[in-house]
Amino acid sequence: MKTLAIHSYKGGTGKTFLAINLAAQLVELGKETVLLELDFDAPSLKTTLGIEAEKWTNDVLIRGVNIEEALVSINNFKVALSNPSIEEINKVASLRKTEYMRVLGRLLRALKKLEREGIDYVIIDTSPGVSLMTINSIAASDVVLLVMREDDIDISGTKNMIEGIYDVLGKEVYIVLNRVLRKENKEKIERELNIEVISEIRCSCDVPLWKGKIFSIENRDHPVSVGIRELSEKLISLG
Repeated sequence: MKTLAIHSYKGGTGKTFLAINLAAQLVELGKETVLLELDFDAPSLKTTLGIEAEKWTNDVLIRGVNIEEALVSINNFKVALSNPSIEEINKVASLRKTEYMRVLGRLLRALKKLEREGIDYVIIDTSPGVSLMTINSIAASDVVLLVMREDDIDISGTKNMIEGIYDVLGKEVYIVLNRVLRKENKEKIERELNIEVISEIRCSCDVPLWKGKIFSIENRDHPVSVGIRELSEKLISLG
C-alpha cells in the first residue's frame, strides 16, 4: 500500500480538488483507494462532495475510533471526513504537543488496518503549511505531492518548508504545478527547489463550478481530467 500526502505551503492551490480527483482516477485505473481528510483547520470535503458522516477522522485520531467506522463510500472509493464544526476545529487546535505522538500512533494503526484490508492507495488531504497535525500526516506517508500554483509561488517559503520538514523526515517528494498558464516555469522551479515537477495541470475556469460532483469523472476528456489521469498513471508506475 502507498500513502500519498497532498500538501501545499499555502492555501488556495487546488490541493483538495487534486486529492479528490486523484483518488477517483486511481480507482478508474483499478486501484482500491481511500481518501482521508486530515485538514482540521478548514475541513471542506463534506461540503465539496455533498456527503454526510456519522464518524470523522477527528474521532479516529483523537478518540481512538476504528477507521472503518469513519469511512463513507462515494464513486467506488471510500473517504473519511474531518468534522467541520467549530467545536471540533477548536478541539484539534487546542491539543497539547505531547498529544500529537498519540495521534500519530493512531494514524499509523489506521493505515495498517487499511493495508490489511487490501487498500492499494491512501490519499491524505493535509492542512497547508507546517502545523503539527500536518507534520504527522507527512511522517505517516510514503510520498508527498507538493501542490503549487504556477501564478502564486513563494520559492523562499517553500524551500524552507522542504528543508525543515520533508528533508528531515526523509520523504520522497514531487511537485504538482496546478493552474498552469505557461509551460516555461517547470525547469526554473525544479532548479530552484531541486525537486522533480511530476505533473503540470492546466488552468481552467470550469473547475470551480463543479462542487458536489467529481470533475474528472463527469468530464473525462477535459484537459484537467486528462492531466490528473496522467499523474495517476505516473504514480502507479513509480511502484
